[in-house]
Amino acid sequence: MLSTIRWSSQLATGITEVDNQHGQLIHMLNALARQREQGADMQQVRILLYELRRYASFHFQAEEHLMAQWPVNENNRSAHLRAHASFVEYLCKAEEMLEASSADALDHLLAFLVKWLVHHITGVDARMARELAALGMPLVPVVADADAGNGDGSNEQSSIHDALINTVSELYDSISVRTLELLDSNQRLLEQMQERERAETTLRSSEERYRAMTDNGQALIWMAGADGEANYFNRPWLVFTGRRMNAELGRAWLNGVHPEDLPRCQEAFRKALEQRQKFSIVWRLRRHDGVYRWMVCEGAPRYGNDGEFCGYVGHCLDITEHRAAEEHQQIAAQVFETMAEAVMVTNARGIIQRVNRSFTAITGYEEEEVVGRSSRFLTSYRHDEAFHEEIWQQLEATGAWSGEEWIRLKNGDVRPMRQSASVLRTAQGAVTHYVAVLSDISEMRHAQALAEQLSWRDTLTGLGNRSYFLKQLAQETNRARHEGRMAAVLLVDIDRFRQLNEARGLGVGDIVLVTVSSLLVEMLHTDDTVARLQADEFAILLPRLSGSREEVAQAALMVAERLREKLLGGIAVNGEALHPDCSIGVAVFPDSTQECAEDILRQAELGEQQAKAEGGGRVRFFESDMGNAVRERFELEKDLRRGVDAGELRLYLQSQVDVGGLPVGAEALVRWEHPVRGLVSPMCFIPIAEATHLIVAVDRWMLSEVCRLLARMDADGKALRIAVNISPRHFQREDFVGVVMEILTATGADPTHLVFEVTEGLLIGDVDDVIAKMNTLQTIGIRFSLDDFGTGYSSLSYLKRLPIHELKIDKSFIRDLTVDTNDAALVDSILAVASHMGLQVVAEGVETQSQADFLNARKQVIHQGYLYGRPQEVHAWLMGRNAVVEPG
Repeated sequence: MLSTIRWSSQLATGITEVDNQHGQLIHMLNALARQREQGADMQQVRILLYELRRYASFHFQAEEHLMAQWPVNENNRSAHLRAHASFVEYLCKAEEMLEASSADALDHLLAFLVKWLVHHITGVDARMARELAALGMPLVPVVADADAGNGDGSNEQSSIHDALINTVSELYDSISVRTLELLDSNQRLLEQMQERERAETTLRSSEERYRAMTDNGQALIWMAGADGEANYFNRPWLVFTGRRMNAELGRAWLNGVHPEDLPRCQEAFRKALEQRQKFSIVWRLRRHDGVYRWMVCEGAPRYGNDGEFCGYVGHCLDITEHRAAEEHQQIAAQVFETMAEAVMVTNARGIIQRVNRSFTAITGYEEEEVVGRSSRFLTSYRHDEAFHEEIWQQLEATGAWSGEEWIRLKNGDVRPMRQSASVLRTAQGAVTHYVAVLSDISEMRHAQALAEQLSWRDTLTGLGNRSYFLKQLAQETNRARHEGRMAAVLLVDIDRFRQLNEARGLGVGDIVLVTVSSLLVEMLHTDDTVARLQADEFAILLPRLSGSREEVAQAALMVAERLREKLLGGIAVNGEALHPDCSIGVAVFPDSTQECAEDILRQAELGEQQAKAEGGGRVRFFESDMGNAVRERFELEKDLRRGVDAGELRLYLQSQVDVGGLPVGAEALVRWEHPVRGLVSPMCFIPIAEATHLIVAVDRWMLSEVCRLLARMDADGKALRIAVNISPRHFQREDFVGVVMEILTATGADPTHLVFEVTEGLLIGDVDDVIAKMNTLQTIGIRFSLDDFGTGYSSLSYLKRLPIHELKIDKSFIRDLTVDTNDAALVDSILAVASHMGLQVVAEGVETQSQADFLNARKQVIHQGYLYGRPQEVHAWLMGRNAVVEPG
């Protein structure tokens, strides 16, 4: 319990003003005591102490004023004033001390203030009251002080009493000063102790934080002494290496350094230790699992408080992933700079930040010229705002856009660019960058235009080709139908052009074709269209004819006859005059709303074929009076085109046997099962297919079916060779070899069981190309048979160059060979050629035993004919062989 004081009559001096002020001082001291007891709000204590000092000064001035009015004892007055000054000084120092004082110091201060005030009131102030009363100042009656005199005592006793009061006052002043000094010393001592405790606490916390940091961080921390020997490793280091502390101390930790990096690591540490400098080095350290990881190791010298060198402290960080990322970034940067395409990187607002060297090469802009500018500055304004808005919408929706955009270059040129743009986002989906890759496609566009032009042109004559002519014909058909008028097509075929090629060579033939094409263009109107369809066949579109159908036909006939007369008049070839005639077919169109360009051209082709059938040198129309046979041929072609796509073709096989009658193979034949006509003979539809591109589709269907059959037969151990007829038109296509390879791969057929039957007509054209294709196919096991040998006109010099494995004697020679000496002689000649060239021989059309005996008497010949079986549908043929194979 703190010291407190209560006002009582014993404390009264009789001076009302002074007593009231004494009561206020006691009240203020008690308030300080209560504040301390209730929680020691030091801020409130300082306020109360300040108010106490100010009120005490006010009280002291009031007493000093009284003593100045009345002539009190000067010695007593001086002692009284010193007591006042000492108390005010004490309160000022107390306030300063309490700024950082403890609650205990406040207790001491309060106890002293109470005691001092009691002494001052009952001693010094009471004496002052007695003096003032003696001088005549009226006082309020109070209880007499037992120890105080009544004023009647001797002067000597009063002097002794005053001296005692002054001595006690001075003693209190001295005690107050000493108390403050002791309190101040105690406070400083307490603060020092607290500061030391805080320092120790901070040190402990720092050490704990240091240990927590070193043992729980990612850095591998080490320390070494002045001798360079390691004397400390933190827990992450030991966890990383998987070794105990004792196993790492000294220089033992070097055992974990990669052998290739060890010399460099030791040298770097040695130099740093000698010069006592910082160092940083990248090397590999073995992890606990035996894997070496790239580390960056940094060390710095450490010194004691006296400045003495103590050794090194350092740390290592695993930078393996960072190093890999840097390498990846370097590669990406190299790719960025070496890309042939222009690359532009913008920020989220479309402001350019980076471009590569190709950007400069393509656009002409250096990087410093474009960085900081909007990517829109490259726009050529060939695109409207909707175009750019669509790009941004797609980028926002899908994160990517690809398309073509016209870009303005630095030199002002505008070029088409193929652009691919993509969005880069943060993990939260916010857009950070846009990346655009631009390729200059102007050269490609030019090449495409050139290729497109070439695709519509015949390379020899420069005229339009078949595709170009059909395109022009389709457009003219629509116009004529819309305008209600007629037009005509002429199909011109040079008669006996094949014989001309054979007699004079392909070079002369090419000159004839170029000369004829120039003559046709010269004779026709500029609105007319002339095209070379194939070989010696030209097509002419006459769109400017007018009048009725009969009048248009008459005008077309006049043009056709004029062309024939001009050609017959002669053309100059290498200084020699040639007089070629031609067969011309004419078709007048449109005939119906369903008629297309292909139909019209086929009508003209049928007219031209009719002219040729009649001996050539004629003009024939595709009209009803051409005869039922021509019309039937036209309809049959249309049905065949549909039938190929509808799956109406059927595979038939005719066996081939050896001299003993045992099967050694078969020839694959095709039949057409028409939904209305029934089974159509190949004699009817193969010539039509040969005259058109349909033969290619028929050939490929046959080859696919045969290869599937071979694969199944091989799988069941019943393999035989099967011969397939290949059309010259099909063989001469550029993609022929590739198509054969694809079919073999798709079906899994063994090519060594496959024989391609080709005719001598294959040799008309590029013989070297034919031989090259045959050699390619021969290398994978396919064999070749020359069909209908003896019926053509090919030179034997060509024959010896071809990789032929067998000759196939035409059945026209076999039929009468036992009764016609000429046929017998021809067969003997063929057999002699085959024997001389080491070729196998197949004789087709063997129908009698006498024919078979004739052949067997001369050579080991493979027989094929009705004597051994007619052609059979593939299921029936397999059943006849007791096969278990089902064709695909």
